[in-house]
Amino acid sequence: MKKKLITSVCILFIIAISGVGIWYFANVDNHIISSVSSTYPYFNLSDLIKESDIVIKGVVKEQSVPFKIQPANGGEVSIFTDFKIEVENAYRGEKSEIVNLRMQGGEIDNLVVIAEDEPNVVIGSTYIFFLYQPFTGGGYNTEGDYYYLTGGHQALFSQLSKSDYIEEMPLKHLEEVRSESSREKSFFRDDYMYSNVNFDLLKKNNVTLSAELFSGNGYIAISEEVFASEIEMFNEVVPIDSEYWKNQIRDSLAINLKNGFITQEEYDKAMKFNEPYAKIVE
Repeated sequence: MKKKLITSVCILFIIAISGVGIWYFANVDNHIISSVSSTYPYFNLSDLIKESDIVIKGVVKEQSVPFKIQPANGGEVSIFTDFKIEVENAYRGEKSEIVNLRMQGGEIDNLVVIAEDEPNVVIGSTYIFFLYQPFTGGGYNTEGDYYYLTGGHQALFSQLSKSDYIEEMPLKHLEEVRSESSREKSFFRDDYMYSNVNFDLLKKNNVTLSAELFSGNGYIAISEEVFASEIEMFNEVVPIDSEYWKNQIRDSLAINLKNGFITQEEYDKAMKFNEPYAKIVE
């Protein structure tokens, strides 16, 4: 995963984990419309698994009332929403009965926050989630037990019936682990597939599903049977690294220090991983 060299340590924590955010503001009918767009690198399945603390299949049971978060560094207030996920299967990481997913976006009074790259989550629907948990403050990270999507919309796989997909959709396997037995399995064996394709958006734009569409645009489609088999092998080859994100940030900080983008004092402070947490405000 490539990361940009930047001068602000606080911003580094946000970018290293959540992508690069770009904000736009507008005033419409006495409402402040805040639109944020995040730029994520393309994640294949291996990337998504390796950079996630947990990979689960679950049903979205509840949606919280939107709430505001004030960054500790005094940045712009934004709105977030929590979703309660009832876990059915845990493919990677320890299984919990309930997992809280936090996503940016919502409306409170005259403030509307639109997160352009957040996928649509529907109450009652089943998904496969690739999730990571913030381990430090900085940005909009508050204290508490919650997760973010790894890589934005790429990390949410919707359950699709056979009527939703076509024969030309290729199956993308994991790069690190290949299995002759899994390759021999029929692509259409299962009644359901899982994909991170936004089908509603494709239909809205009258886009035809094809092999070309899936080949280089960050879209993945896979059966749960094959996915479960291959992620089990992946876990044996690439076990969970509890220090993964800390090591990623350490590497980025070391590069920034070496290139003079941060001072030794800033480096030493950041290496303590004690950035102040954001606060949920009224």
